[in-house]
Parts: sequence; structure tokens; C-alpha cells
Amino acid sequence: MKSINDYVHLEPKLYQQVLDNVEKLFLKPLNQWDLSKFKRVMIYATGSSSNAAFGALPLMSKILGMPIQVEEPSISENYLMNIENDTLCLAISRRGA
Repeated sequence: MKSINDYVHLEPKLYQQVLDNVEKLFLKPLNQWDLSKFKRVMIYATGSSSNAAFGALPLMSKILGMPIQVEEPSISENYLMNIENDTLCLAISRRGA
């Protein structure tokens, strides 16, 4: 059974693998979309998915050249429903729901 210490030591290697594969993992899929009509990205996520979104935010913003915002879905649904048409909305779900 692995301990938290094992996972902590794995993180630098895993992050380096992501950075080494940015083209395959991110740029090629992104280039399949016409992003020119968007001025910002809104990511909906909670819990560990939210943590992943905040972690990806700086790299995504740099690659896309536009602001990225992370919101909690229920807060957004109830209080922030002023999403403009030029906003690309994405959702992250750990379970796929």
C-alpha cells in the first residue's frame, strides 16, 4: 500500500511528463476548435476537479492568451448567470456526471 509520501515524491515526475507532452495533450486538441470567437474561458468544477482547474489555470491562460475563470457550478447557476456569448464554458467532473 502506498503512503502519501510516495505520492508526494511522484508528483515532480508526473508534472514533468505533462510539460514534456504539452503539444500532444493540449495544443493538438485545442487546435481542433475555432477559439477565435471566444474572449474568455469559464471552467465549472468542485472539489478535486476545482483544484485541478486552478492548477491548470496559469498554463491554459498562457496557451490560449485569454482570461480563465473557475467557478463552483451551484454558485454560478444560482447567482452568476450573466455569461456572455463570447465565453467558452467547460466543466470538469471526476465521475463524469
